Amino acid sequence: MKALDEHERTMAFAEVALAQIKSLRQTAIPRNYEIWYVYATGYNSPLNKIINKTLARNGKLTDAELDQI
Repeated sequence: MKALDEHERTMAFAEVALAQIKSLRQTAIPRNYEIWYVYATGYNSPLNKIINKTLARNGKLTDAELDQI
């Protein structure tokens, strides 16, 4: 993969992560960014499932839920 392609791909993940943080009005701390970045990649299916389930149930993720994740 070309370096530029990798740059664009990772920037897209970063944009998704920041959009989630903004839309859920979470603090933009490294932990939250990491969770949403990994979520955006889709590489951690169990993480995505628990986040999707929690969002479907509550419509949000609290700091306590993010701590558990």
